[in-house]
Amino acid sequence: VTMRYYRTNAIVHLVKLVQPVVMILTIVATCSSNYDVLSYECSCPPGKTGSTCCDDIDYCTDDPCCDGAACSSNYDVLSYECSCPPGKTGSTCCDDIDLY
Repeated sequence: VTMRYYRTNAIVHLVKLVQPVVMILTIVATCSSNYDVLSYECSCPPGKTGSTCCDDIDYCTDDPCCDGAACSSNYDVLSYECSCPPGKTGSTCCDDIDLY
């Protein structure tokens, strides 16, 4: 796999060359060049991270869900969702369900 990066009008274009198919992925990011050390730095759009803004942010890294609830990143709202185990409720599954 060969990766090439080029910049046009403050938009970073990531061209991923995969033999024999060529895929072009365009990610909008604000980048600035540092010509002294021949490098660049990008400011990623919401939900993206990494030096070229190609990686999705994992909103479950901090383990926000309680009591063994399953966490999944929700990229539509740039947050996370917890799937509560039986007997638990709430946005982070930390509340007990009152059965009485």
